[in-house]
Amino acid sequence: MTPGIRGGVASPALVVLLGSDLAIWAAFYALMPYLPERIMSLGYSGTLAGVILAVRLLSQQGTMPVSGAVADRWGYRRALLTGLLLRTAGFALMATVTSASLLVLTAVLSGAGGSLIGAAFKATYTEAPGGADLPTRFLWLTIADRLGQVAGPLLGEAAGAFPAKACLAAGLFLAVAAAVRLWLPEQQPTGAGPVWESVLAQVRDRRLAWLVVLLCGYWAIQQQMSVLIPLAAALLGAHPGVGMLFSLSALTGLALLLFLPRLHTERLWQRLLLAHGLTAGAMAIPAALPHYGGVVMATVVLAMAAVLGQPAIDALVSTLAPASGRGSTFGFAALSFGVGGALGQVAGGWAWTRWGEPAPWLPWLLFTALGLLTLAGLQLLRKGVAADERDS
Repeated sequence: MTPGIRGGVASPALVVLLGSDLAIWAAFYALMPYLPERIMSLGYSGTLAGVILAVRLLSQQGTMPVSGAVADRWGYRRALLTGLLLRTAGFALMATVTSASLLVLTAVLSGAGGSLIGAAFKATYTEAPGGADLPTRFLWLTIADRLGQVAGPLLGEAAGAFPAKACLAAGLFLAVAAAVRLWLPEQQPTGAGPVWESVLAQVRDRRLAWLVVLLCGYWAIQQQMSVLIPLAAALLGAHPGVGMLFSLSALTGLALLLFLPRLHTERLWQRLLLAHGLTAGAMAIPAALPHYGGVVMATVVLAMAAVLGQPAIDALVSTLAPASGRGSTFGFAALSFGVGGALGQVAGGWAWTRWGEPAPWLPWLLFTALGLLTLAGLQLLRKGVAADERDS
């Protein structure tokens, strides 16, 4: 057994999963930040680049309730392997395709692969043997995420041309598939019912459904890392590479993770509310400091909010998941990122197009208001959950 970070013990299965998670994030960030530039270099518009990014996001996050239910029926290892191979194929094709229709196909393939990976991976990670409690496990997972996000842009820059980046990313996903196939044990399906029954069961869970709705606001703001922040930086005349901004975000989160106190189950809601408050506050910084330093500060605060919030979100969702439907629950919860993230990307781009030059402070304040509104909603949900627990 391997000693864990901040207490607990990591089993061999957890070590394989953490290493796989790091490689998955590194592969993603070695390629995807460079896709819009690639699309535009082929002679297509920024609008098409946005559409292709949205197709990938919705193909992944928007289908997770179904892919999570499928993972419960197939077994998590089988679903995970299928997703890894689909994403390998999607990224490998990106190295060679040049037509708009084939670029959309690669987005759908990589998104569908990510959909199967997401729910199956977290369900496998939750059930893997090991002595660490769930909040500690998900803290480790967030550290692996951030290490991958730091390494990915550096690997992408080192790879050079976009086709080499795509081949590198595909190779990393194929290596993860081999590791999962060799070192993770086969798992039996959970015996869940039909897919549609699993999806309906999630919708009927009032606490989970409201958590997903409110987290849409959180993810809409977090997605401004890829919309308002680079757009504002360009308007202000600052031209750091896309990879540099993502690396700054990842390094900030990783540094904070090393000093965070251990997350206890009874403090999950407090941590989530703090993360959401910081997310809303990050949007107010460039409005108050309308220069490049304000954009950098917003990047840093968003990164801090992300590493505070993600372990708490995952642990909260895991506490709501029945043993026979972990994949379905994680898949349904991922809708918040798919729907909220897509709406945030569209709203951020629209707000900046409309007000970026005449009133550059206004888009930031609109997202600040959204953050405060959803923060109030989360506080009400927390009180409702506490009341239900007292009554039961």
